[in-house]
Amino acid sequence: MAKTDKTASHFAKLKDTTESDIKTAKHAAVKTDDEEPAYQAPEDSESRGARRAVIAALIVLAVFGGAYVYGATYFSSHFLPNTSLNGNDVSLKTVNEVAEAYGQSATDYALNISGQDFTLKIDADSVGIDSDGKAYAKAALAQTNPWTWPVAFVSRRTLSPDNIAVEYDKHKLESVLGSAIDNYNRQAVQPADAKLEYDKETKLFAITPEVQGTALDRDAVMKIAGQAIEKLETSVTLTEDDLLKPTVYADDEKLTAGLERVNTCLSATQVLRMDGKDAFTFDSELIGRFAKISDDYEVSLDIDALTEWAQGELSDKLDSLGRERSFTRPDGKHITVSGGTYGWNINGAETAQLIADNVNAGKAGTIDVPVIDAAETFNPGGQDWGNRYIDIDLSEQHVRLYDSSSNLIFESDCVTGNSSKGHDTPTGVYFLNSNKEKGNVKLVGEENETTGEPGYTTYVTYWMPFIWDSIALHDASWRYSFGGTVYQTNGSHGCVNLPADKAAELFDISEVGAPVVVHY
Repeated sequence: MAKTDKTASHFAKLKDTTESDIKTAKHAAVKTDDEEPAYQAPEDSESRGARRAVIAALIVLAVFGGAYVYGATYFSSHFLPNTSLNGNDVSLKTVNEVAEAYGQSATDYALNISGQDFTLKIDADSVGIDSDGKAYAKAALAQTNPWTWPVAFVSRRTLSPDNIAVEYDKHKLESVLGSAIDNYNRQAVQPADAKLEYDKETKLFAITPEVQGTALDRDAVMKIAGQAIEKLETSVTLTEDDLLKPTVYADDEKLTAGLERVNTCLSATQVLRMDGKDAFTFDSELIGRFAKISDDYEVSLDIDALTEWAQGELSDKLDSLGRERSFTRPDGKHITVSGGTYGWNINGAETAQLIADNVNAGKAGTIDVPVIDAAETFNPGGQDWGNRYIDIDLSEQHVRLYDSSSNLIFESDCVTGNSSKGHDTPTGVYFLNSNKEKGNVKLVGEENETTGEPGYTTYVTYWMPFIWDSIALHDASWRYSFGGTVYQTNGSHGCVNLPADKAAELFDISEVGAPVVVHY
């Protein structure tokens, strides 16, 4: 009722103004008694009627013109009828009235954010809302045109001035809302791009579809919330559009083209050869394992990962140096030995590079595996030295030499390292090295920590080392017996002692590089 009364009083003023204007116009049309009558030509009835019509029209225009101007003046400080501001009816209200209501709503304001299993309520204090209500109301009024007031009674308008927004502390919003989003996203499913992955069953690459995920797009939600606060909107509903999204989808043209290229590379298998024998096949599964796909879906092998594999897994398959080998001696004894310095030792880095070069070029091929150390024949887990070798049997305390036809051409009892004193003769597959020497060879023992003197100094005539220049087959003229259990109580410091005549014989028929197999 208050709004109706106010409207009636304003338009009563418009009526009074109109009646006053009519009286003034009539007075102007009546001649006063003091005026000197002027000569007037006789008027016919038609002229008088026309003049009266013009006067009436002018009177009407004056009435409505005055009312129109008055209305425009009034609505330059009041909101037009049928007007709402951000959902609130502000019809006929003054700037001060709207500013006061606006300030109160800012103080009591709270924003509820919900959707996608996320909920958060943000109140005015938590984000430091400080609104200039008067400036806001003035900005809203400025968006109206007071000269259009007559049509305002029959039309509606909604104001939402974007040029004047609620002031809030963006750092506080970041702390409140940003932290809540971060906590939510830690438990959410993160989006994942569609990608190419190797399928072990089909032995081909296939496209793994993208994952939409449930994680919120932090920047998007922060922006939406900020805009809502600036307009004092009380609720925001999050949708799938506000989630983080994959950047690559399964139907991406580059992805599908890359799939064709990478599957072409899978046919570039590599056969690795050792000693002229096929030793290993680097097949499509391994190509898939080490394939590295660029952002443009170009395919190449990951050389670092491939090198690590070649020096590890591949070496385990192809190397024999130091590894366990089993064989049957010509006399029928079954022997397993490990350790030593003789055997195959591949160059993993060079092998990886050769594989990568061929596969990256899409070329299948055969590769002779580069080696650092080589044996006579490639025989994984078995005897990879030739038939001619020196056999040192620690359990039998006996030395044998077989020729290339596996015939026994030398044998002798011996004395090996004293195991009770920690001077065992090392087992393994070795070879006679270039330190082989004949003459007055001086042997010097380890230095005594107390006296500073060598443990012993001995001279031998036949020196046939197989572990560096420290462990060797040699003559031992100071011994009177060999073989049996002598080594258990009176063994050597690790060398293999032979009778002088047997040492001379072996020296003459052995050669540098000859394999030496030491075993129990």
